[in-house]
Amino acid sequence: MSQGFYLPAGNEDANLRFGDVLHGLVQCTPSIDNPKPDGNVEFKINVSTSNYFAVISPCCSIGPSIILLAPLLQLTSKFFNNPHFVKDFTKINSLIPVEESIAPDKWINLPTEEKTEKLQQREVFVHVEYFIYDDHPLLPKYKLTVRKEEKVLGTYVIDFRHTFQLHCEQIQPSKHSPLDFKILQLSIDTRQTLRDKITKFYSRVPKEDIIA
Repeated sequence: MSQGFYLPAGNEDANLRFGDVLHGLVQCTPSIDNPKPDGNVEFKINVSTSNYFAVISPCCSIGPSIILLAPLLQLTSKFFNNPHFVKDFTKINSLIPVEESIAPDKWINLPTEEKTEKLQQREVFVHVEYFIYDDHPLLPKYKLTVRKEEKVLGTYVIDFRHTFQLHCEQIQPSKHSPLDFKILQLSIDTRQTLRDKITKFYSRVPKEDIIA
């Protein structure tokens, strides 16, 4: 576990903060096959009782009775494609040297012109939709098979595309969270890193919107 990723036990705020890890909740996701302008849409509701969720609402926008969350997901084997991240997956959360954003074997084989263009950026975000939550004794370990090798991990990831809203009367601004509802709080530095990453996720400008 990286030093300083979470606040030490006993130092957490009693109220909810951006980036907190919560448990004891559910996620409901609607899905449809055919959108219809008249509103007569057939739909399904998928209910997930994922054990752990991250608070995506900014601290000053939590409640009353509503909060934005994202489930903590297990890593998949694709996160092992770049060896620069394997020793510390939390590097994905921050700006990194552009030459580390690509696996070494792929970087070496890049055409010179493309490599020169990339180096003009110096530092970049990778996997902009993801934010890594470092391992912690309160987060259960799980097994993942990578290239036929079984690994035991405690690292999780949130996907900003999986954000959802939850209504709960016990979620109120500047008030104590329910007993055992909140289990982890990010450090101030980590919370700022999360803020920077999610800002990058939402502030990307598509090529068609760029005025030459």
